[in-house]
Amino acid sequence: MTATIKTTNLQHESAATANITLTSGGNTGIGTSGPGDRLHVYENSAYVGIKLQNQTSFLTLQMNDGIGAGNAVIYKDGAYDTAFYNNGLETMRVTNGGTLKFNSGYGSIATAYGCRAWVQYNGTNGTVNGSGNVSSVTDNGTGDFTVNFTTAMPDANYSWAIGYSSNPGAAQRNRGFFELENISTGSSRIYQIDSTGAAWDMTTTTFQVFR
Repeated sequence: MTATIKTTNLQHESAATANITLTSGGNTGIGTSGPGDRLHVYENSAYVGIKLQNQTSFLTLQMNDGIGAGNAVIYKDGAYDTAFYNNGLETMRVTNGGTLKFNSGYGSIATAYGCRAWVQYNGTNGTVNGSGNVSSVTDNGTGDFTVNFTTAMPDANYSWAIGYSSNPGAAQRNRGFFELENISTGSSRIYQIDSTGAAWDMTTTTFQVFR
């Protein structure tokens, strides 16, 4: 191996290939002779990583085609959490068990409970107006709909919220009620009823799942 001092760059070479390059502009390249930033790491393969390690754990920032072409990965080992700070304030934390916590403006972090699925559909025929993790809404009859999830829930112990809109006018207000039956990991069946207990097709229905 040789170390070569050039008029513009300092390079450490092996078999005439630049392993480390320090340019006159202050950029450092590992695996590249033309670093485009203060630290530029290049590997001619599907994987390249930068590792930080202490006595108990390590953290790796990597590009790894092994989990999908071009994906960026932050990988940490050891029985510790990964925390993110901004201006000295902790804004987000991923626990060692995989729980996501974040600070949404209340001054401290708390566990985030995500909306697993949501949908807005036509309450007369089940046509989906917008959705997330909902593959379809089945119209089973007047006031009777089944919401089908794209990706199943981990269990059926989820919480749900429903809202609706109807034709304007005082006669329509406070009229709608819902009953949820056949709750499963793959779908939920919603019954829409009016104040008399009769099945009722509402103009628009919204449905959300939290777990």
